[in-house]
Amino acid sequence: MRKYFLLLTLLAVALNAAGIFYHKPLLNIIAMGIILILIPLDIYLEPTRRKIMSYCIGAVLLVLLWAALHFEWITPIMFI
Repeated sequence: MRKYFLLLTLLAVALNAAGIFYHKPLLNIIAMGIILILIPLDIYLEPTRRKIMSYCIGAVLLVLLWAALHFEWITPIMFI
């Protein structure tokens, strides 16, 4: 089971890189779908409190970043 997890992770990374390089949004959407499968699988294979907390904190930070960009509290130029 662990080798399938690693293969799916490598596939998601490759699709994400290809989507960025070739400017194909469909590849990024497929990579995000694979990642949404990988997160519960990763927690299932080796459940630790640290891993669950890091996923939760990362999700909250991504939501805050999305909200800040959406409501224009920050602009993408601020990251440069």
